[in-house]
Amino acid sequence: MHRPPRAATALLSLAMAVTMTAATASSPAAATPRHKPPVIDLERVTGLQLQAMMDAGKLTSVELTKMYLDRINALNKSGPGLNAVTQLNKNALAEAAYYDKLRAKGIKLSPAMGLPVLMKDLIDVKGMYTSAGNFSLRNSYPAEDAGLVKKLRANGVVILGKLGLSEYANFFGSQPSGFANLTGQVVNAVDADQNPSGSSSGSGAAAAASLATLVVGTETSGSIISPSSTQGIVGLRPTVGLVPGYGIAPISASQDTAGPMVGTVSDAALLLQTMSGYDPENEAYYAGIWGPGVNDTDIIPPVPHELPNYLSALDANFVRGKRIGYNGTLTEGTPLKIAYDALVQAGAIMVERPVISPPGVPGSVLSWEAHRDIDHYYQHLGPQAPINSLAEEVAVNQSEEHQALKFGNGTHQSALAQDINPDSAASVQYRNNLVVGKQLSHQGIDRMMTNDTPDDSTDDFIAILGSVSNGARAGYPQITVPMGYNSTTRRTVNVNVHGGAYDERDILGVAYVIEQATKLRQTPGMVNPSMYRCAQTVPAQPFAKRGDCNPTYDQVMRMLGGRPAPLAFSLETETAASLRTKLLDGKISAVDLTRAYLYRIGLTNAEGPATQAVRDLNWDVLKEAKEADKVLKKYRDDKKHGKKPKAPGPLLGLPVLLDDSFDTASMATTGGSIALQDLKPAKDSTVVAKLEAAGALILGKTNVSELNGVFSSNMPKGYSSLGGQVLLPSDTDKTPAGSSGGSAAATASGLAALTIGMETSTDTAQLLAPADAAGVVGLKPTVGLVSRTGVLPVAKSQDSPAR
Repeated sequence: MHRPPRAATALLSLAMAVTMTAATASSPAAATPRHKPPVIDLERVTGLQLQAMMDAGKLTSVELTKMYLDRINALNKSGPGLNAVTQLNKNALAEAAYYDKLRAKGIKLSPAMGLPVLMKDLIDVKGMYTSAGNFSLRNSYPAEDAGLVKKLRANGVVILGKLGLSEYANFFGSQPSGFANLTGQVVNAVDADQNPSGSSSGSGAAAAASLATLVVGTETSGSIISPSSTQGIVGLRPTVGLVPGYGIAPISASQDTAGPMVGTVSDAALLLQTMSGYDPENEAYYAGIWGPGVNDTDIIPPVPHELPNYLSALDANFVRGKRIGYNGTLTEGTPLKIAYDALVQAGAIMVERPVISPPGVPGSVLSWEAHRDIDHYYQHLGPQAPINSLAEEVAVNQSEEHQALKFGNGTHQSALAQDINPDSAASVQYRNNLVVGKQLSHQGIDRMMTNDTPDDSTDDFIAILGSVSNGARAGYPQITVPMGYNSTTRRTVNVNVHGGAYDERDILGVAYVIEQATKLRQTPGMVNPSMYRCAQTVPAQPFAKRGDCNPTYDQVMRMLGGRPAPLAFSLETETAASLRTKLLDGKISAVDLTRAYLYRIGLTNAEGPATQAVRDLNWDVLKEAKEADKVLKKYRDDKKHGKKPKAPGPLLGLPVLLDDSFDTASMATTGGSIALQDLKPAKDSTVVAKLEAAGALILGKTNVSELNGVFSSNMPKGYSSLGGQVLLPSDTDKTPAGSSGGSAAATASGLAALTIGMETSTDTAQLLAPADAAGVVGLKPTVGLVSRTGVLPVAKSQDSPAR
């Protein structure tokens, strides 16, 4: 294992601040050339503001691209460990430099020129693999760009990289949202305990954490809107067909669409403007695909040859005098009521419009279409494609199931079983379901938009605030707008705005008015400080001054002074008893063993999987290990020379981790609470004293549910305000199950010879449940057998320190 080099680290030393407003960016002073790039708050700046800075000579695309590379480095595998970005475009800086040269010559390809974009790893980019998160596609390099990528390149957008997702757009097996066998689990950027939703999970996390100016996701049925609402960003599902669909690993040609997933409505408008519009190759892609007797335009309305100016919808007066339908209960303080009030204040005419759900909508067409459309996609990848059909993909994954099928591939197998011969009964049924499903889905929304008065255009709505029926199946547009956070959990809330076919400009205008009037979205570091406080971003994260971070790779490496030599055995499977034997026999030293555990902590705790299992380290442990080696050496020497050696302590030289409720004189006992951040005990707990008497090396402390889980019923298991969220190593989407989750995660990851947690609850939810979830042995002793002296208490009648 190795740690990737930091990208563009020179930018981290910059100190020049910039006030991020469009007025400042376009002022005469701003046009003065700078010798150093500005420090930009990437979490708050918009694409249009960045454009103004580049136009004024305050910023280059190369500088901006490097800033995002540094931010990815700080947040993707380090810090919160989002695992959102799965690959970077090796040509990104060269592309940025080319657009800088064009700008210097007075050439501007579009309002988005020079801005970096990240996109979901379903979308073909020449020179990068398109895996859909699928193990069998890890070497699938498409022969050409997807249609939307061609448009992005034509508009001068920098292709920065690819993003993780729910494998094959959440239409593969029974995996949790955000998981793919090739690229692993995406972590929710606002709350690591909450599923990121999918399938555009990585797109949602990347946009929420501001890893690029522009981010692209895809949707078949909820995969843009759901992760956007879950992670507090703006997500726009365009009308199916508006964004070219070819070159995107598919589920359903009749419902699939790519769309913006970004921080602001203005960025959604900017991105939609650059990647959508009529494309003759896309028209050919859809032509006749539905089978005999089906009219193409009944499935996807003809794409307008001229795009509207979506940026013109960014107007605070956009809704004045216009009719907007709404549905839902207007309860004070709810997102719907706040949005409703904002629109009324802006001059909109709000009319209640209940949801219309036409009866008789037939069953889903996704399984049948997946077989046809995945085959079609593979056949157009080019001669170097590693997979040529869905049948071949299923067979290859089955042959490598240990790496390829953690959660199975039942959905793809079901799709493969569909008989897609045009004359088959399944195909006839498909065409009926497709046509009738589209007609009824269109009808329900069209009736809502015309207020059931199709002959009176004065009664029409420009948008619907709230809900519609079958929007994704209709292939009609929807935008979700962040509306702040739940007051007890700080989880995101939102409102949705819907339109009819190609009504994107109208719903963008409505969304912009709501956004600008409310401005309820906050940065993830403000919403969840424990997750971002210690991330090495520029500018620094909110609350960074608190410090007191979980051990990082850099800290551990400074402690070690270099990478230790690899061991001849696995720390994940070795037992304490076998390690003791090795120590006694001189096959390993206590120093080397301790260094190996420390290095493993450095690689996994706040880096790579970023499990955040370890809260603090004993920074003198290597000195203590040297002393243990002296005792071990004397024991071996005495034995060698025929002397009766003094029996060493039963745990001599074995590194031990304890959860952060046990007093250790060299470390604070915080219980994960910021109120106890600097609480240094006067002496060791009895447990620690006994461990040290037995020769154990106190390696450090593990994270706990705050105050052993009795701080707030709203807190997830393994979370604390100081230590953040512990992640379960075997399944980072799954809860660590109890207050001793850090100890269980440390054991599962092989971070110490022994770990010690504590059990209090009557239902064994603090120690035994985390051990069960992590797949390790947990032992709860009889209450009273292990001393509670010097242990942060919950209930003395039930507290049981244990291993």
